Parts: sequence; C-alpha cells; structure tokens
Amino acid sequence: MTFSVGSTYTAPEDGWFNIAATADAEVTLERGTVLAYIVASDSCEVLGADSTADKYASYILAEDVTTSKTEVVVAQAYQTGKFIENALVVAESYTLAAADIKSLRDGGIYLV
Repeated sequence: MTFSVGSTYTAPEDGWFNIAATADAEVTLERGTVLAYIVASDSCEVLGADSTADKYASYILAEDVTTSKTEVVVAQAYQTGKFIENALVVAESYTLAAADIKSLRDGGIYLV
C-alpha cells in the first residue's frame, strides 16, 4: 500500500495534512495507522519491517480511510502530537521498534 503527498497540499491550522493514496488493493486503514515516509518516491506506506534511513516512521493516520485500486484517495494524518503507543496500528506481524519511536519523536510525534 503506497501513499503520496498530494500536489495541492496546504497545511491546515489544526496541524493535519492531506495524504493521497494509490492503493494496490481496496483496504480500510484504521485511524491510528503509522505511516512510513519513503524519501525516494516522496510517498508514504503503512509502517512495516522494511524501515530504513530512506523509509521511516513519520505520520499517524487521523481517520479511517478506504483505499482504491484505481483512484487516488485523500486522507488526513497527524504530523505532531501525543499518542498512546499500544493504540497505534502498523503492518501485520510488526511491532514498533526503538528506531521507529525515535523517528516519530524527531518529527514531533510523542508516544506515551
């Protein structure tokens, strides 16, 4: 599942920002899903085991969104804030690593 930052992005006053999705399949992503930013493609995907220096935990999905096989889907994600760590959602069979927590913290997302 890959998401790309929308070209019409403007930062709302409340600190959310828009993320456009180009999905491999129709899937509902839950609020609280941790998104990993991919430097090479300037896009995001659900955080999983393949995090690297060029692909790292960055945002938290603000509301449920159903992706599409054929269309870009726009959703909102938190860029900063405090979140309950065990309430966050990541890829199946993955657990947040210390490097993920540091990456989120460095970007302004704090876990409690």
